[in-house]
Amino acid sequence: MQIWIKPPENYDMMVGISELFNARVGRVIYFGGSCLMQDANDKIDWVCKKLGPEHPASMNLASVRTMPMAHSYKVLGAEDDKIMLLKSEPGKVERELAPLVDDPESAADTIDHINFRKVMDTYSDCAVKVRKKTQAVKAQRNMLGVFKKHRVIKPVMTSIEKRIKKMQ
Repeated sequence: MQIWIKPPENYDMMVGISELFNARVGRVIYFGGSCLMQDANDKIDWVCKKLGPEHPASMNLASVRTMPMAHSYKVLGAEDDKIMLLKSEPGKVERELAPLVDDPESAADTIDHINFRKVMDTYSDCAVKVRKKTQAVKAQRNMLGVFKKHRVIKPVMTSIEKRIKKMQ
């Protein structure tokens, strides 16, 4: 497979983006996030801060960084065979993904439509958990608007419309 990467706008961005080519960071990005690989998460956070919140890569990285926090997980320790419970953090997920709700067109283009839907559904679920139902509905409506503009298939549109009705 050949991947084409748009060159960074300036040297400062090049330094930040080059951190994403680390094997552990790449693994976290490829698998959609990690609650445990803190060194990789720290690099992703650093790159996001370096690039700024409006940079398209930051939108994608914010979703990768935040999505694992939306659910609780049981993790088996490698050294002691003990099971740990990693609790969900819906408030943090809602806060971190809120900028994507306000700029859904850029987010959908950056993340891709299928993953954007997963991110917005996760955002909406977390927003409802932290009693921000209005924001949850807004996220779904914004996503629906983008999908209508991009002529996404009818079954997807219908399921989003049903979800909005269920939330109200």
